[in-house]
Amino acid sequence: MKSTHGVLAINKPKHMTSFDVCNHIKKITKSKVGHTGTLDPDATGVLLVCVGGTTKYVPFLMGQSKIYESTLILGTHTRTLDTSGEVLETKDIQPQSKETWQDLVHSMIDTHHLAVPQVSAIKVDGKRLYAQKDFDLDLLPIKEMIVYDAHLISWCDTSVTTQMHVNTGSYIRSLNVELARRSSNIGTTQDIIRIQNGPITLDLCQDLPQNLEDCVFLDAKKLFSSYPCIELDDITPIIHGKIISFESDEPLLCVIRDELPFAMLEKTDVGYKVKRGLWYEDVSY
Repeated sequence: MKSTHGVLAINKPKHMTSFDVCNHIKKITKSKVGHTGTLDPDATGVLLVCVGGTTKYVPFLMGQSKIYESTLILGTHTRTLDTSGEVLETKDIQPQSKETWQDLVHSMIDTHHLAVPQVSAIKVDGKRLYAQKDFDLDLLPIKEMIVYDAHLISWCDTSVTTQMHVNTGSYIRSLNVELARRSSNIGTTQDIIRIQNGPITLDLCQDLPQNLEDCVFLDAKKLFSSYPCIELDDITPIIHGKIISFESDEPLLCVIRDELPFAMLEKTDVGYKVKRGLWYEDVSY
């Protein structure tokens, strides 16, 4: 049986884990799968699922920035940093004006070093953090989280809805805790929606397919459009892993062949070397 290859943009349903979605896709495609960045079970939005040979794409699509919308609920702090978790603390809300909130949200455009949520998929000592129920909160890993852009969408006395453009690996729940702190409040997160992963936006997503015929695979070339792309007449040096010399200052280059990603090249002192071949079976170049 011919293997299935391609990348699906799924609008992840609420109350499913990213693993649940991948497991579902694996069953209907009968192929290996991988996703490009975990979404919380209560979160929805863009989840890219790479099927078959396109699982080679995962580290490069995962490394792309992402845009989220979320709502910060003021006056409550929970164990999970979202509204699904056990309430640990409540506090009177310190109301702020719309102008103040706009300034506070804009101030989040920065590089932050914040603790990850206790309930998260990051591994500590080889074990997922969410599985370590008695983990010492003072020992939570600190991660660099970069906010490239941030906007206030709406606000009221009890909640604030924002859009944040962040680097891969950022935790919106942690960033919202910091936003609450800057407003002299405590807070927890509700309704996270990933509206963009690299160049793929929510409007390009499909609902969870129920069979192989429902699967609508993305234009693979578009997936890598946030990287500098080149086309080469001769791909033999790439296949043999040789150093390729040409003028460019880009740290990574994507080689396109017949409208498909063929390889990622990495700049070195002596030229470009193959970081990862992206070709796979069932495709003739």
